Amino acid sequence: VGDFGNEVVGLVAKIAALELPKAVILGNHDAWYTMTGPKPRKRPPTQMMSAVEMLSALNSPSVGTAAAGSEAAQSAGDRVPATVSVAASVAARANMGSVDVGDGAAGSSDGEPDSEAADAQGRSEGVACALPPSAFVGVNAQLEMLGSAHVGFSSTWVPGSDVAVVGGRPFSKGGSLSAVAPFYQHLYGMESADEFSGRVVDEGKRVALEGADSVVLLAHNGPSGLGAEPYNICGVDWRPKAGDHGDPDLSIAVAELQAANVHVPLVTFGHMHHMLKGGVSRRRMVEFDDKTGTLYLNAATVPRVRRRPTPKQVNGRAARRAAKPGKAGNARTLAAAAALARGQVSAT
Repeated sequence: VGDFGNEVVGLVAKIAALELPKAVILGNHDAWYTMTGPKPRKRPPTQMMSAVEMLSALNSPSVGTAAAGSEAAQSAGDRVPATVSVAASVAARANMGSVDVGDGAAGSSDGEPDSEAADAQGRSEGVACALPPSAFVGVNAQLEMLGSAHVGFSSTWVPGSDVAVVGGRPFSKGGSLSAVAPFYQHLYGMESADEFSGRVVDEGKRVALEGADSVVLLAHNGPSGLGAEPYNICGVDWRPKAGDHGDPDLSIAVAELQAANVHVPLVTFGHMHHMLKGGVSRRRMVEFDDKTGTLYLNAATVPRVRRRPTPKQVNGRAARRAAKPGKAGNARTLAAAAALARGQVSAT
């Protein structure tokens, strides 16, 4: 679901090289310097555990030690692969400050502190289209390396099944589109919510006609309409006045596909981190729509690598959750998720 790092091209190259079936969609941090322009408002945040460490941990006999040596893991070679000229990357950002100082979004959530205020300050408005094409070298390199595995505005099939994965709008940061319209115009030749949703709907209908029994929507940010409280799956938690930070274009696409009788059992995304601002409360990461049979899954859990809980821990948590009043909705949602995994949920 993206945000592998702040345009850490070398890491995306490693992921692209993995000989595994995969569907990838890049996030706003994967275009961090291109989107923020010559003078970013702030230093890019650093994750509690980077995606570099995640890959190292997957190949390590002890996940618990994956956090060790994170700085060493993030060498210059990890950031820029041999297939991309270091000189070209630096030259493309000669007026944009240091090339990479972090590893993606972190803290409470990945939303911008105040998208509307950012627009008023002119943070990104007009920046992307004013930059020369060479400024997009990092973004273009990632897209080229991933190839058909990057499903933004496109699709791929789950091998050996009748399930297709259709990608939503890549590089989404949520909030207003006006600040990033030039960026999307440069890359995709479109900039409005109607254009974005139309591309996703067309792709979903196309794979359905080709025999897809189920269409999974993969996006970086989730759809709007799932709640405006800080704890909601796409709710704003970084400013006092809470709000819905989901993408209206993805919400429109989901609704139109469902109206066209395209089975969408799962919409999965990231961007909005599970720990809310302050690190005390947690976001609701799963929602289930009883009417459509669609499960919404937010996968933005940080740190990304954790020790697998023992069966005793899992059972203990489930018992404590069931004993607490007002948890029926969560239990129903978890039951729906389990049913979906067993292939027992279908749209009604």
